[in-house]
Amino acid sequence: MAAFVKFFGQSGAREAASTSIVEELKRSGSHWACTYSPKKRPRQVRDGDTMYLAKLVTDPHGIFIYGRATALRHIDGRDEATPEEIALRAWKTRWPLYIRVERPEFINGSLGCGVALEDLMDALDADAFASTQRNKAKGQGNTDPRKAIRQQAHVKLSEQGAQWLHEKFNAALAQHGRFPAEELAKLDGPKGNPPL
Repeated sequence: MAAFVKFFGQSGAREAASTSIVEELKRSGSHWACTYSPKKRPRQVRDGDTMYLAKLVTDPHGIFIYGRATALRHIDGRDEATPEEIALRAWKTRWPLYIRVERPEFINGSLGCGVALEDLMDALDADAFASTQRNKAKGQGNTDPRKAIRQQAHVKLSEQGAQWLHEKFNAALAQHGRFPAEELAKLDGPKGNPPL
């Protein structure tokens, strides 16, 4: 199975790193769906892939991974925001396509308690992501992981990147605790129930 880092937020509209993860879940709904632009359907993600959920933040400026979940591949017709879902989160008019997720787990703290993507790129450089590692092996194309994530909705991790992030995310869960499942169940989701 593959692993991806899914980005939430925009470079010009970042959340403070001190924002609680539960507030981010209420805002984004990332406990049950990753959202995408209608310009390109997210065909790369398959059933059973791992989605690491990351937010663009400020103070400090960066991208922090605050959650992890199992993906369900995008299905046309099913995985599109309904009028009711858009009424709850008006920004879904711009990002109405879904990769639904199940079995989500989140760090019990603020966004800044997450794993910094910068640390992954510093540790592994071109070997952080599948595309940059592939280009490194070919000897052509972009091998800079920071360029690889620009203007991307998500990025596919290399096997080394996935292992590194798995270990670091588990360490963050051990340090800060896991957001309680009973609290997660109180949040909205499709038909009122998040996929646990």
